[in-house]
Amino acid sequence: ATADEIQEANFTIEWKSPQAIDFIRLREYIPLGQRIEKVIVESFENGKWMEVANTTSVGACRIIALDKTLHAAKIRIRMVAPVCLTLSELGCYKKIKP
Repeated sequence: ATADEIQEANFTIEWKSPQAIDFIRLREYIPLGQRIEKVIVESFENGKWMEVANTTSVGACRIIALDKTLHAAKIRIRMVAPVCLTLSELGCYKKIKP
């Protein structure tokens, strides 16, 4: 959780080599209530951040399906809430081919 007065936050995930990502799963710490109102997912490409997805609330579980497979070594998640943020889990996933 962020401090009470912080209502916008972001974090960056960086891997040693590019990862293939099709879905991003976020979960809030629900005992404190649903708080996150906006999420923006960005990929670092050619020296700058590019938005690849966005969504509204997160709640108990939000799965963000990307339009196409993202191959990235660095992603950033930006979040906005009316009160402090309480993200409890993040996962990045690749589709399994049938």
